[in-house]
Amino acid sequence: MTSLSTKTVCIATEDRYDHSMGAYTVFYFFDGETVTTKGSIYNPLSFNEYEVNATPEEIYSASLKVLNQLEDGYCYNKYADNRNGANTFIGCVVSLKRSRKAPNGKPLKVLEYNDRFYNGSYWIDSSIDLIDSETGLTYTNISVNCITEVITGVKEIPFWFLSKNEYDNIIKKTKEDKKALIKDKEEVLKVLIDIRKLMSEKDLLLVDDRIVLIRNELISLKS
Repeated sequence: MTSLSTKTVCIATEDRYDHSMGAYTVFYFFDGETVTTKGSIYNPLSFNEYEVNATPEEIYSASLKVLNQLEDGYCYNKYADNRNGANTFIGCVVSLKRSRKAPNGKPLKVLEYNDRFYNGSYWIDSSIDLIDSETGLTYTNISVNCITEVITGVKEIPFWFLSKNEYDNIIKKTKEDKKALIKDKEEVLKVLIDIRKLMSEKDLLLVDDRIVLIRNELISLKS
């Protein structure tokens, strides 16, 4: 497992599968300012290369950063596994130019993105599938290079995103779980102290170490 710098935390992992390349994992990181990724179809990493070590507070902070960076009209839905990290345009309404297979200069919604691939002889450029919302007609394998304007972009919220309510609920549950754990340990400590009163002096060591351990745990939980 690879270690991270002290400022960077792993906020999420995403397992993916490609029919040609097989399974791979994408890791998401946050350094306090920027969310970045490692691992892709062309740079595969082991599923346990990193582990999620971010606190709810850090994930929520990363969520706020992403939310603040979202802008109208910009395509944030990028595939981590496409060759050059280009926009997929999925969900966007675009206008085309120089297309021979779809209407030019008309708003069309992008349904799917097809990454460039090698057909055995040469590379086929990236393409998109579109639908005309007015007529219901669909158009497939339209070159991405035909896009002349993004009329309406999308704001894609990442799957690991924590809303204010979700974050508050996690913190509330954490506090409740902590309170319950403290109560359980205090009850165990009371029982051990009662048992200790009934033990002979030579057997005290058996329970004293446990009592010290629980007291230290309680100090840590209450701090």
